[in-house]
Amino acid sequence: MLKRVFGTSNGLDINFTKSDDGKWITTIPRDLSGIYYLELYAEDDAGNIGYMATVVMKFDPVSFCVKFDVVEFQGNAEMREFIEAFHTKNHYDTEFKGGDNGCCC
Repeated sequence: MLKRVFGTSNGLDINFTKSDDGKWITTIPRDLSGIYYLELYAEDDAGNIGYMATVVMKFDPVSFCVKFDVVEFQGNAEMREFIEAFHTKNHYDTEFKGGDNGCCC
């Protein structure tokens, strides 16, 4: 089972925490360019740590649009569910979009 998700955002450490409803949450340090390069890693209950994904996140503060592009992915089905969560709506109803499907940025 996935126990911990962590990594870097533009070289700065980030750690995710799992909420009571099963969502993984983190705060990403602000970057004025609006472009974030995320390197994500995962740890399972046995203590195995492995590379999970490289993600490019683009944020447009005018339209409040966030676009995630998964550049590379390695992992099992549980890790894939974590990455696919980027393509859902968050509690602000901001649509997370991947690829070139009409996002602002």
